[in-house]
Amino acid sequence: MVDRADQVKLTLEENQRNRRKLDQFDGVLPVWFQLDQDDKSWIYKGGYFENRATENPEWKDLDLF
Repeated sequence: MVDRADQVKLTLEENQRNRRKLDQFDGVLPVWFQLDQDDKSWIYKGGYFENRATENPEWKDLDLF
């Protein structure tokens, strides 16, 4: 009975952490990644390394700080 309760607790905590991670991205649109259809994986869209390789890379719309 205790083992089952521990498992349920761990599952609930993991789900809560996942929701918090997604909440931190509210209103933020990643430039080089998109959320996969399963809403669990991020897929690289391309463009970062190509931009970086140019002589004058453009880092527009990046609010890093």
